Amino acid sequence: MGDVFTRQVDKMGRIVIPKEIRDQLDFMNQVLSIEVFKDSRGISVAKTGNKTEDTKSLDNYGRLLIPIELRQKLGWEQGKELEITLEKNKAVLQDQMAQCQICGSTDALLAVKQAFICEGCLQEGLEKNTNEWTSFVDELVYEYQEECLASLNFENTEDVHQARVKGRRLSALLGFIGLTSDHGLMDKIHRAHGILGKVRERDVLIEEFEKRADNEEDEDKAKVYQQVAEKVAKKREKHRKRMQQELPEVIDQEFLDLWSEFKNRTFRKYVFIVDVTKRLEEYEEAFNQKVEDYQQSAANEGVDSEDALDELHRVRIESKYLRYIYRYLHDIYNEDYKEQADHYKSFQRQFGTLTICVIG
Repeated sequence: MGDVFTRQVDKMGRIVIPKEIRDQLDFMNQVLSIEVFKDSRGISVAKTGNKTEDTKSLDNYGRLLIPIELRQKLGWEQGKELEITLEKNKAVLQDQMAQCQICGSTDALLAVKQAFICEGCLQEGLEKNTNEWTSFVDELVYEYQEECLASLNFENTEDVHQARVKGRRLSALLGFIGLTSDHGLMDKIHRAHGILGKVRERDVLIEEFEKRADNEEDEDKAKVYQQVAEKVAKKREKHRKRMQQELPEVIDQEFLDLWSEFKNRTFRKYVFIVDVTKRLEEYEEAFNQKVEDYQQSAANEGVDSEDALDELHRVRIESKYLRYIYRYLHDIYNEDYKEQADHYKSFQRQFGTLTICVIG
């Protein structure tokens, strides 16, 4: 292919045939025929000896009037930029040659909205994207396992809390890309979350009643608070022993093997097909629905009712998941999701910590 010229269709449907091509093909003052390509991406213009109602000629400025029916068929409106090239004895007018928006290649192109990307750049992008996801989730998996092991020592009540936080984050990311609750990985995370939760609930309750006992001026009330804390501590000891037995059987080598198999075999597929924008819209809708459910329950039964508090708790949990997701997407895709992450963090601060425990 020779030189490529670019010209625009004017408001009359005319386009200038470059002088270099006009001169080489001797187009001026000649009868020209127009032929449409089979793929309807362009036309060829050549001299013909037979003048008919369909033939054209250039005006004094070298402009060719393209019939309106052809412009409509080809989608060539005013301002449309066309590439014009010389091929043998014809001038070829066509849409600008499709090329990869990243590297400029014209081979193995895939249409992406209004642009094109070649298979090579797509593959490279997918590799980078998958590697980012793998890196974040892989690190989180092993951090989660370490936190679960640390929690079994009961040296610091914060260890149990951090194990649950890491579990929520891991569950949030895996759920976002489409992993369902019946998958082995998700099942183990949810089981571990329940085991940790039994102890965590007692940790929080003990801390709360001990704080009340310390701050209470009435000695009798302070004594009651301390007794409640001691009673809960006895129940916590039972749950701790159960946790020491059950947690290592859930977050074990099989858990790591499940992650390794998933990472190496199917993780790439999940990341490839996830539509981030659509998934975020679904999560936002689910969150808004939970807010509406809480507001409805609070209006009907009162803000302190058990149902309203349950709905509020669901709002907080959903806000946590959205906060985690936006935080990780911010790092994985190198896009600014910080504002959204901070928005959902504010819900946790606004509603405070809800702890629903039953003391028997």
